[in-house]
Amino acid sequence: MTNPANPREGEALPDRSAVDIAIEEAGGDPRRAIEALLCEVDLLSRRLALVQGATSYGFSRGWARQKDLSCPEDGPVS
Repeated sequence: MTNPANPREGEALPDRSAVDIAIEEAGGDPRRAIEALLCEVDLLSRRLALVQGATSYGFSRGWARQKDLSCPEDGPVS
């Protein structure tokens, strides 16, 4: 097993390490980390919507996202 702070490519992070990394990447500000993660969810939701448009209902077995999480109007924090 590797050090949780330095996982191998493709290896899952333990929950605590992932939280610490997200906050560290946001300059130590938990609010900025949450905002950045919500913006990432928004981006992934948009990509998923594109794929859903190109995927048949039968292939996806009717799966669709239920909740709408969107990014603030001013975009992600940089």
